[in-house]
Amino acid sequence: MSDRRVQNEAYSMGMKIAILMALAISASAIPATAQQKGKVWRIGVFGTAPERVQGVFVEPLRGGLRDAGYVDGRNIVLDVRFGDANPSRIRAIATEFVRSDVDVIVALGGAAAQAVWKVSKTIPIVTGFAANLVGGGMVASIAKPGGNVTGMTTRSWDLVAKWLQLTKEIVPEATRVAVLFNPSSGFQRTSIEHLKSAAARIGVTIQEVPVLAPGEFEGAFAAMARAHADALIMLPGRVTGGNRRQLIALANKGKIPAMCWRRGLARLGCLMSYGANRAQMVRRSASFVSRILRGAKAADLPIEQPTRYQFVLNLKTAKALGITFPPSILLRATEVIE
Repeated sequence: MSDRRVQNEAYSMGMKIAILMALAISASAIPATAQQKGKVWRIGVFGTAPERVQGVFVEPLRGGLRDAGYVDGRNIVLDVRFGDANPSRIRAIATEFVRSDVDVIVALGGAAAQAVWKVSKTIPIVTGFAANLVGGGMVASIAKPGGNVTGMTTRSWDLVAKWLQLTKEIVPEATRVAVLFNPSSGFQRTSIEHLKSAAARIGVTIQEVPVLAPGEFEGAFAAMARAHADALIMLPGRVTGGNRRQLIALANKGKIPAMCWRRGLARLGCLMSYGANRAQMVRRSASFVSRILRGAKAADLPIEQPTRYQFVLNLKTAKALGITFPPSILLRATEVIE
């Protein structure tokens, strides 16, 4: 065989190897959705509150998924369920999701994530918003979750201190601030400790007011009145969130300025609120779903916290309580409700 022929065959073989390697590299770079053409992913969406409360988060999630190339009814199917704040129904839904072998579950809140996590440690769980992922044992850390839970969290002890700081600025004469909380919640018990530390720095006393059920609300506000509480901070949770209208009405009836944790509560009559935009957080959580469907593991996706917060004031409530917002506060507000 001539040297030239040998060279040609070697060159041809080298080209074939190069082409095969290029094809292999190209295939590995193709997203999982493209490699599994025709695959329709099943995504469970789970909220523990009634649909009238958490149903507003479904469209932001759809929007975020659409931006990532996933369209409900085309290449994904959303199975949306709400627990209606009923413990037995919540447990049943979590079990049903796991048995139906959905590809990912989006949990609207820490309670939903906890309910599913108790049933499965393998199905990826993405939180649209949740407070106590580390304390609840679902993740090892914010930076390295290490399990099957990841997503967005509202947990920030700086946020808890901010509630007290703003309350003091709006009610500068306040020396005793009541805190309405659920003693069965680890997140809320820890929040109390952080509030006490912040209160000590600004010369304010924290009055702990535990409530476990609506039947205790009247007595809780009577205790605030007896202690001459100057203001109130309502911590987010199942009890406060599920009975928000009643609690806001009681606060305003008792003429006690209240700080709430999100915009919707200020619109219901709470004097002020400071918190993240949960709809935006849920929309952002779609990016976690997208990465998981493309092959990423929940254990490796760092949990994210919001970067923007909404500070909302209710002028109507302020007038009824005889409160005038300082100009500096009005300038910092993201929304003022007339």
